[in-house]
Amino acid sequence: MSARRLVSGSVVAATLALAGTVTAKEQMTATLRGHFPVAAKPGSTVRVAWTIGSRAANAASDDHRFYVQLYNERRQDYIRAFGHLEGRRYVARVRVPRGGIDDVAIFLVGRSYYADGTSRRYDMELPITNDPLAR
Repeated sequence: MSARRLVSGSVVAATLALAGTVTAKEQMTATLRGHFPVAAKPGSTVRVAWTIGSRAANAASDDHRFYVQLYNERRQDYIRAFGHLEGRRYVARVRVPRGGIDDVAIFLVGRSYYADGTSRRYDMELPITNDPLAR
């Protein structure tokens, strides 16, 4: 087998593997579990629990990769807290922002890598299947 074919085959295999990973991440969803404290007082600490729905969720079970953000009105301010696994759920204790809770979001921490060797953080917001604040 020629070196050119071997390299070409390796590039195709790597591209397909990466495409499968990206597709799996894009299909992830979050489902809130338990009571979501919509009317919690600003400054109080609330418990937010969620599960991740996707076959890729098992591969992304690192506690430091998922976090919740609570936003106040018009998304002027937000508070972020990373989840930790309790059984099959992620749980975060997060302080309510000034003005109360107007929106909630779950994120997966990610990174984009570029051909020049640089990278930047690129977190992906997961759709929430049962968002109590959906508009």
